[in-house]
Amino acid sequence: MVPSSRFAAWVRTLPTSTSSLITTPRLAQAWVPLQDINPLYTMSLDGLFDGDLQCLYELGRRQLRNDLNGIYRVFLRVASPAFVADRAAAIYGVYGQHCGSLSVVGRGDHSLDLLVDDRPFPSAALFQYLRGSIAGALELTGVSDLEVELVDDPRPDACRFRASWT
Repeated sequence: MVPSSRFAAWVRTLPTSTSSLITTPRLAQAWVPLQDINPLYTMSLDGLFDGDLQCLYELGRRQLRNDLNGIYRVFLRVASPAFVADRAAAIYGVYGQHCGSLSVVGRGDHSLDLLVDDRPFPSAALFQYLRGSIAGALELTGVSDLEVELVDDPRPDACRFRASWT
């Protein structure tokens, strides 16, 4: 997505606590403070993606698809989108320390509404990344013609997502 020379230059612009997440990664299960990880979303929007929010959507989508491999992929192929969304919300609540909440707030035969609420450091960049993550997870269930859109929410620390498919 981004040439390595541009990525390296961008990393040097990040706060030290954030750039160290890239230059000296922590263990996969280590908790990362939100104030350290948040600049990855907000500063990448202009620093790497020239203000294109769709790139953050694609980053979230690809990262989730890449991270869920092996037995998870087999499980996702047989699980319903609603079940996957319910499990994702439960996992978010356990592993997303101090990240607000994720819940399924609407269900249809071919749709789901998800709500991220009370999210510290909210931004358009973060919400597009989460939109992509939702798409990546639901794609792995095998749905067709998937669309994930942001639905307006008047609260600045919340974002509602509507996923639909055929």
